[in-house]
Amino acid sequence: MVVKFTGIEFWLNSDFSLRIVCTEALTGKTVKFVIRKELEDATAVYSVTSGITFATVTTTDDSADIPITASGTTAMEEGEYYAAVWRTDTNQQRPLAAGTIIAMRAAAPP
Repeated sequence: MVVKFTGIEFWLNSDFSLRIVCTEALTGKTVKFVIRKELEDATAVYSVTSGITFATVTTTDDSADIPITASGTTAMEEGEYYAAVWRTDTNQQRPLAAGTIIAMRAAAPP
């Protein structure tokens, strides 16, 4: 089952971790997180496979903690994007979670 999410907000040019709950155990699995401006874009504006960690939520569900880096978002603009967590193991390529995220920009520091 694909977990659907809507309107997760994040700050551009900031380092942080995004936690997304998936409806299966993830330990030992290979996953990839992608952000695309348009749903069918061939190229992702941000993607990550390394540094993703997993935590047990329930006996059957895990969360994926996805690192978002300031350097990875410098070319992005404010607005809505499409994102997904994909399982990428051989013969198991499928989305685990998908939805929209909103990129925001903070005012410059004083």
